Amino acid sequence: MRSLAFGMALIATLILFLGGCGSKTPEELFNLAQKAENEGDFEEAIDFYTMLLNKYPQNEHNYKAQFMVGFIYSEELKDYDKAKVAMQKVIDDYPDCDLADDARWMLEHMGENLEQMEFMGEAKGGS
Repeated sequence: MRSLAFGMALIATLILFLGGCGSKTPEELFNLAQKAENEGDFEEAIDFYTMLLNKYPQNEHNYKAQFMVGFIYSEELKDYDKAKVAMQKVIDDYPDCDLADDARWMLEHMGENLEQMEFMGEAKGGS
């Protein structure tokens, strides 16, 4: 009897949780992703960005979410294989967006130390 009550409570909790997630607007999902990222919960940030992309495939700002997925994989999680797939998707699916060139640049320089690159660029320009 006790396990039945626990099971029912678990199901009710899941329904409330999933129902709550289902009612989020694209802006809310994007904000939740940014909040998770700022708090260092990168996997959760990717989950929210992915939820946005899947639930609202025609949203005009999806290219930003797709780019952020690639950026987090590359710069925070160092999972370059997943980062490359995500960045290529920005280029393929949103070729005219304002982040397409950034995605190309990220693909070319993925795994490099960006801080070191900026320093080297300043040194070359300053000599």
